[in-house]
Amino acid sequence: MNAATVIFLILATLLVISSLMVVFLRRVVHCAMAGGDLHGGVFTIAWPTGELGSLGFEGAVKLGYRKELEAIDDPAQRRAYYDQMVARYYEEGKAINAASYVEIDGVIDPAETRRWITAGLASVAPPALGERRARKRPCVDPW
Repeated sequence: MNAATVIFLILATLLVISSLMVVFLRRVVHCAMAGGDLHGGVFTIAWPTGELGSLGFEGAVKLGYRKELEAIDDPAQRRAYYDQMVARYYEEGKAINAASYVEIDGVIDPAETRRWITAGLASVAPPALGERRARKRPCVDPW
């Protein structure tokens, strides 16, 4: 991993933490990594390599299809069924499918990320000046 990639990953992580602009680069544990809300920020976008799911696809198949997998006696058939279900999850979990269900705003070319971020920053109102009357963050979510 080169230095530019590390810097960009740090920037993307900060954007996710702030929940203003969310950029999914790779595998995402759905809205938990987007501050709990995919629709509350300025935008939520993904690269074509993005994958959205409730948990790791392999674990989801093992847990969600446990009874079906246990019912198959032949280990080769069990493995084939498992591989088929994991492949289905990967296909359905692609960012382009999430965008088609209006889960995210769009799937962009990675080269367009900077334009999206600068446009998002320009669209956010500047913070109000003066004393703050409430806590900056009402709670810190450990997840």
